[in-house]
Amino acid sequence: MKVLFKQVFSKIALVMLAALYFSSIASAKDLVSNLTDPYLQRVIRFTIWQATLSTLVSVSIAIPIARAFARRRIFPGRQVLLQLMSLPIVTPVIVAVI
Repeated sequence: MKVLFKQVFSKIALVMLAALYFSSIASAKDLVSNLTDPYLQRVIRFTIWQATLSTLVSVSIAIPIARAFARRRIFPGRQVLLQLMSLPIVTPVIVAVI
């Protein structure tokens, strides 16, 4: 698992570095100084860790629910699950209106 994480992280980091380099937002010197800053390294590590955990939790919940919907047309709590899953679609609209 750690090897896979490191491989994925290194590819993401390379894409981010290439994007920063080619966008000419910062010079190469500024980029190197920013990437060696311990605070920014912790922030980047935390952000990637949080995104990974969020993805794993979402997928681990979504797969069993999707299987339940695919295998059975009627089961207890189906309507409640459908309403809960439609909530993220409706919520941004409500917040924008308010």
